[in-house]
Amino acid sequence: MVGNPYPSPVDIGTILYNAKMAGKITGSAFYVWNPTMSAGGQYMVIPIGATAPIPYSIQALTSFQVRAAYDSAQLLFNEHDKKPGADNSLFKQAQEGISLKIYDTNNHLYDMLQVQYNAAATDEEDRNFDAGKPTGTDFAFYSLSNSNRKLAIDTRPFTPSKAIALGISSAYTQEYIIVAENLPVTGDTPLYLHDKQLEKFVLLQQGSEYRFAITKNKETQGNERFELIAKPQPAVAKVNIKVQLTPNPATDEVNIAYSTGNTAAVLVNVMDMSGVSVYHVSNAGGNGNVHIPLKDLAAGIYLVEVTSGAMKSTHRLVKE
Repeated sequence: MVGNPYPSPVDIGTILYNAKMAGKITGSAFYVWNPTMSAGGQYMVIPIGATAPIPYSIQALTSFQVRAAYDSAQLLFNEHDKKPGADNSLFKQAQEGISLKIYDTNNHLYDMLQVQYNAAATDEEDRNFDAGKPTGTDFAFYSLSNSNRKLAIDTRPFTPSKAIALGISSAYTQEYIIVAENLPVTGDTPLYLHDKQLEKFVLLQQGSEYRFAITKNKETQGNERFELIAKPQPAVAKVNIKVQLTPNPATDEVNIAYSTGNTAAVLVNVMDMSGVSVYHVSNAGGNGNVHIPLKDLAAGIYLVEVTSGAMKSTHRLVKE
């Protein structure tokens, strides 16, 4: 842990870049505690420039963490590193590569992940390119290296159709929004966010948003929730159920029309956002309809899960 020794902002991004070039520190990032992120604070992972400094000012009385290259390594602060005219907000953002930020529905930032493409990197954790994810926080959004190391900054060679696993852990059951920013150039190959739990592919463009929920259902979080891929994978069998909810939003009743393509029984399960089942019914397979009464349910957002054999499809229902 290192603190700003001056009673004014300093450009720590440039200081650490110079220290890295001098062999005094290792790694591709440093860590700054941000008390405004998540529900109780979160470490921000800030990249150190690879070929040039990335200016990043920290305020007086602010500390940060960085990995020393050896026990007696020292950081040198000079008068010219002071930035008295720097943005007086506590944290300024410095990013390279795609940024995936997670907000709650009140636009409060919970976490962020950066993915960069570089032919010199590998799919394993590279100290010169990657940054590990801090542990012990109540919310974490991360990628996974080939050896399942959790990363906050993940740099890899660009390989179309090869997925990067993205995981999430949260102590809070609620809705979240993933926002994509600073998309890299990948030629004619688009990037997709794949929600593996709901089997949805989202084309990532600048400012793209994707809403999802963490519930008491364990499948809504963990290392298998999302992946980043440059080409959507073919649909697997469990998404072959065709489902339509009408009306949606609904007030008194919703009709669920389905088509499964087989004769296996259909189970319809309606859950609140905490994962608790509030209504379930079974019906014949093939093509059918199920009418769900809603009068006794509180207004809000529910998840409708339709299962038939190994196939499953989940949809969002709004009760007004």
